[in-house]
Amino acid sequence: MSKLFFFGRFPAYKEVGGVTTFTYNFASKFKSKNFEVIDFYPAKDKKVPDNVKARFISGNKLKRIFRIFLFNLLNEGVYFFNFSSVRSLLFLFVLPKCNKTIWLAVFHNGEQSKKYNESNFFLKWLMKNALKKIDRLGILSNAQRTFFEKITDGEICRISPYINPKIEIGDTVKKIKSSDTVKIMLSGFPTKIYRLLEAISIFSRLESEKMKFELHICLYGFDTDNLLDEITNQASRVASVHIHSHLSGNEFNSLLFEMDLYLRLNSVDSFGLVVAEAIEHGVCVIATDVCERYPGANLIAVDDFERVYKELSFYIKNKLLTGDLKVQESIEGLVSYDEFVIPPINSRCFK
Repeated sequence: MSKLFFFGRFPAYKEVGGVTTFTYNFASKFKSKNFEVIDFYPAKDKKVPDNVKARFISGNKLKRIFRIFLFNLLNEGVYFFNFSSVRSLLFLFVLPKCNKTIWLAVFHNGEQSKKYNESNFFLKWLMKNALKKIDRLGILSNAQRTFFEKITDGEICRISPYINPKIEIGDTVKKIKSSDTVKIMLSGFPTKIYRLLEAISIFSRLESEKMKFELHICLYGFDTDNLLDEITNQASRVASVHIHSHLSGNEFNSLLFEMDLYLRLNSVDSFGLVVAEAIEHGVCVIATDVCERYPGANLIAVDDFERVYKELSFYIKNKLLTGDLKVQESIEGLVSYDEFVIPPINSRCFK
């Protein structure tokens, strides 16, 4: 078996999210003597699965670039690049590709087409030429497929963001389940696309109508839109809200396990791994239809907050949904990660 090098980011404080969780779960699944994770995003308290070989590229930006180039020249095998943005292609453009390596890539962000179209002619040229180096591209939605098919002739595979993790349920979180009150969770970065302020406004309205619920808001990541104070202030006015910051993967999953409903109202798909995790936990999910969701998710139009209010109101009263929402069906043509990472190129992928 060819050696598999996974280029990604392990979870760390303020860096727990879909992309880092995917790295952790992927490493847990593929750990072996032929597998190594290359993490070139410096941060304190990185969380690495037991018995996984990890190499951390440290130093200032110039030193890290030099060390990655050196690593690339000295190591042969399958390179799996796990990125969050299409602009990461600029890194692949300048990284030399050795003859005895196969490059795979996945982009965990739903704004590829928008970011590409906003770029100038020169950046578009760089991105297209970087894509030529990728032997196999994993896509998470039909929107990604439509975009990448326009700018690359490489092999494209439909994959899922979900890898079944090993969950540890903590005793402290279990105690929350003692009440019959409906428990609902929101999660995300304190940025506009997660629509957290709008969601809190809906719950404030529900509370003013004497409806009983318990809302948990899990925040992580950096406050790039300067919304954190406003989110916490608005949430503090709702008596039944609990705010959690920067939970570890096990802490988050333990809390998610106790929920009745998970609500994801983001306007742009930003991976959405929690949707899959919630459904696998047996938690009811309402999510916006910005892309194909994990099978079983109840879909709602972006910014249709009145419909969200009606569904939540019905759910809190009856502990079930109205049944009027479209439910995500199974997605055809999925390729497993075992197939995705094994060379040579297999016939289950399509162009």
